[in-house]
Amino acid sequence: MKPVLATTWQPRGELPRLERLAGQLCDLYQSILVTVPPDTPSEVFDPLQAIPGVEAIRVDDWRTGRHIAVFSALDAPTDAIQYADLDRLLHWIEAYPEELKQIAARIEAGGEDCLILGRTVRAWATHPRAMFETEALFNHTFSWIFNTPMDFGAGSRGLSRAAVEYLKEKSPPEAGCFALDAAWPLLLVDGGFTLGHEEVEGLEWETPDHYLSTIADDEARQQAAETADDDPAFWRQRVYVADQILRAGLAAAEQINNPRWPHR
Repeated sequence: MKPVLATTWQPRGELPRLERLAGQLCDLYQSILVTVPPDTPSEVFDPLQAIPGVEAIRVDDWRTGRHIAVFSALDAPTDAIQYADLDRLLHWIEAYPEELKQIAARIEAGGEDCLILGRTVRAWATHPRAMFETEALFNHTFSWIFNTPMDFGAGSRGLSRAAVEYLKEKSPPEAGCFALDAAWPLLLVDGGFTLGHEEVEGLEWETPDHYLSTIADDEARQQAAETADDDPAFWRQRVYVADQILRAGLAAAEQINNPRWPHR
């Protein structure tokens, strides 16, 4: 049975692209759950809800949006769930549709309970330096803990139903949206679930696509990355994100406190 796609979306002009690409997504997933912030206007929410195969959910606290999306997928008759930040997912299916099809099939096959989807070297090179350097903080930390090089911050996961049920019980609510990145894999491995990692091209930098009718070209993306790296506020925001992922992951490591973990 096809996986359910669970997503979070802070609208930045992507609705027409989602309406255009929804048929391709529904070929890969049995249904699409989209959580949106509480202040999402009706002129965005109502057309979103009207897309065939899409269920839209306004969340009261946006920090819980990822959790609500993933845990709501348990209401569907599926053994597999893919989480993705929606803006990244739309870029992925528009730029690398065959790759996304292969990943959805792998998640459906259930080879691992948690498939961490990371970025290839080429995909990483599309991002601003501010993202690469700050995300290295948690990628190096948790790759060391797992004793395997992995990319934790790319915004997509494959999860088995059993893994999501376990996380619903074990994941502390105060961890918020940043638990998915490193804390959830830690909790799952400690619970005896299997873990995989796959680098993909489609998780290249998607932010330059915002408010466009299609994905940005390479030149526009490079210009956007240079502009972002020249902005101190962008660096502050990326430092904040890295700090929150680190804190959530390290809190999970302390919760586990398991001598079987390498390097402990």
